Amino acid sequence: MAGFVVKVIQQGTKKPETLDLSGEVLTFKFEDEESKADKLTLTVNNFDLRNFDNPIWAEGNLLRITWGDERAVALERELVIKSVKGSLVLNVEALAKSVLMNQERKARTFDHKTYSQIASSIAAEHGYAADKQHIDDSEIVWPCVPQAGVSDAVFLRSLANKLHWEWYVDFDGFHFHPRRLGQRPIRTLTYYLQPGRGDIETFNIENDLTAKPKSPAGAVQVKGRDPKKKKKIDVTADNSTAKDRDTTADVIKVVDKATGARTLQKNNVVTTSKTTTAPTEAAAKQQAQGAFIKSQQRTVQLTWTGPGFADLQAKSIVEIVFPGVKSITGRYYITSIAHELSASTPYKISVKARRDGTTALGNGAPGTAKEAKVEGKPNQKDPAKPGELTRTKAVNPATGVRTTVYKDTKGRS
Repeated sequence: MAGFVVKVIQQGTKKPETLDLSGEVLTFKFEDEESKADKLTLTVNNFDLRNFDNPIWAEGNLLRITWGDERAVALERELVIKSVKGSLVLNVEALAKSVLMNQERKARTFDHKTYSQIASSIAAEHGYAADKQHIDDSEIVWPCVPQAGVSDAVFLRSLANKLHWEWYVDFDGFHFHPRRLGQRPIRTLTYYLQPGRGDIETFNIENDLTAKPKSPAGAVQVKGRDPKKKKKIDVTADNSTAKDRDTTADVIKVVDKATGARTLQKNNVVTTSKTTTAPTEAAAKQQAQGAFIKSQQRTVQLTWTGPGFADLQAKSIVEIVFPGVKSITGRYYITSIAHELSASTPYKISVKARRDGTTALGNGAPGTAKEAKVEGKPNQKDPAKPGELTRTKAVNPATGVRTTVYKDTKGRS
């Protein structure tokens, strides 16, 4: 039997108390997003109208939530109440704590820093210690990066977009890095035609699997000018230059310009051209690589609904099996997932996921297909086992003492 726990911490009191409100809540919906702040929507019983005056539902109060069943329990999340509406039933909306980074506009500059160093300094300003910062090195040092009257959230999102990376705040801290396709799959889910048997009830491939010009770019060309050397910048990134990336699929699919034949090749003939203000060739190359990798990650876009699994979360990998079908069977990166629970209906999830290629040609003309591996580091990690702990190293910032810690990372590694 699935259930949920909702606790509130009242702000502005000398000794904040944690109150369990699970008995007040009628329905529970948690939306875990990659590109947006996580969102919680509750409906609360208000038949006697007393919750209109109840300070526990005040804007700014902190909610701590978890949910699950006998198979798995979700890691605890913290969200901030943003709105309360309704009458005999109240609709309470809360957003992830990252929304607090979007309340104040700032005008300042960061001199001689990488985008990663800027992200780290902002994370520290908001209370994220070094062990809560998951930030990759962007390497390129910029002479001056202005934050021109925008909030930290908007500014961080813009920096991540320039690199074609992701920025978000999750249960485990502050993230600024490319999509991590090399994680261990959280679960293996199977679809069966017979109703009630599988882990997926309904699914849909949202994009056209046939290779058309609007399909993911086979190459990204970035052009600009180096103001110091007074030379043109012209760099290209494609499947052969992005060998260090993590991948979830085996092959990519293209259309031959001359014949229109669908083939499986290492390089796609469709090239996307962009301009850049990057002052150096190295910075332009970084942007081209990021744009190419990001474009490939939308090769297969899958949505599905099914019975709930509390350990499934956005920004993680799941393995999906369609028995007898090779092209869409494989590992997917979850971009969005909604968990819905109530006392009167079964626990359900609705999911959006993406993959950077296919396992085999699904819609090719006979005789035209030839397989070639996607260049990169394929994700071949075994799926996580329920309850399995991940061994990690922890450092006490005060003493410098290193210890071994076993954490339930729900498959992330």
